[in-house]
Amino acid sequence: MDEPCHCLTCRLLAVLAEAPPAMPDDVLEALARPWASRSPRSRTPAPRASPPSSCGPATANARKSATRADCTNLGDTMSNRRSFKESPVREDGKTVFRYQLTCGECGHVGSLSRQNFGPERASDLVPRKFEQLGWRVGRAHDGHSDRCPTCRGKAEPAGKPQLRVVDPKTEETLPAQPAARGEPPREMGRDDRRLIFAKLNDVYVDEVAGYAMGWTDGRVATDLGVPCAWVTAIRAEMFGPGVSAEMTQFLGEAKALRAELDQLRPAAEAMAGKVEALEQRLAAIEGTAHRIQTELAGAA
Repeated sequence: MDEPCHCLTCRLLAVLAEAPPAMPDDVLEALARPWASRSPRSRTPAPRASPPSSCGPATANARKSATRADCTNLGDTMSNRRSFKESPVREDGKTVFRYQLTCGECGHVGSLSRQNFGPERASDLVPRKFEQLGWRVGRAHDGHSDRCPTCRGKAEPAGKPQLRVVDPKTEETLPAQPAARGEPPREMGRDDRRLIFAKLNDVYVDEVAGYAMGWTDGRVATDLGVPCAWVTAIRAEMFGPGVSAEMTQFLGEAKALRAELDQLRPAAEAMAGKVEALEQRLAAIEGTAHRIQTELAGAA
C-alpha cells in the first residue's frame, strides 16, 4: 500500500475534509481552489526522496510522527477559529454590508465602519477592531459570550486598592506638630475708647432713660466693629446702666399694671368670699327643694 503524501496541499485537503460545517463556504472554496485547478495528472504526488543514509529508521519514524502532529494541530486550530460574516444594514438610505456583533447580555448590536480587509482576515481583525471599541469578543461561535462595553463594565469588578506594607523602621516619622495657640485677645486702644465714647454720646440719653430707641450695647459694638465687652465697659464707666427707652417704657407699663392689680386684689378677694357664700346658700336651697319633691311624690 502506498504511503499518503504529506505535501502542504494534501495536508490542507485532509484538514478540509474533516473540518466542521461551521467553517464559511468562501474560506473552503478559497483553500480548495488551487487544488481543483490542477489536472488529474498533476495531482499525482511526486515520489518522496528516501532519507539520507545517515538517517536511520528511528529518524524517519520521528519525521512521520512530527508531520502527523502538525496536520492534527493545523486541523484543530482551523476548526476552533470563529468566523465572521458581513450583514446587510441600512445607512443613509442604502444597503451596505458591515461586520456586526450582538451583545449576549442586553442584545445591543454594534457595527464596524467600512473595512478593506476580506473574509480571509476577518477571523483575526474583526475581534481586534471590536475590542478596540470596548467590546469583549467571546470564543463561542453563536456569540453568546459577546459583551458590549456597558455590560462588560458591569460584569468586570473594579480594581482593588493596592495596599502597601510600611516598615516602621524605615518609614519616615513626621515630628509632632505643636498645638496651635490661640491669638491673644485684642486690647482696647486710645482710639478705640475715643470712638466708642463718641458713639455712646450720640445714642445714650441719660442715666434714667438709658439708650435711645433701638440701641443696645450689642448694636453699638456691631456698628463700630469692636467687641461688645468694650462698649459695656465704657458705658458703665462713663454713662450709666445698660437700659434703653423701650425697656424703660416696658418697665413703666409693668409697674402701672402691678399697681392696678394691687388695688383690685382686695375687692376681688372680698367678691370671691361673697361668691362662695352664695354658692353654699344655693346648694342648701336646691337640697331642700329636692327633699320636698321626694316627700310629695311619696304621699301621692
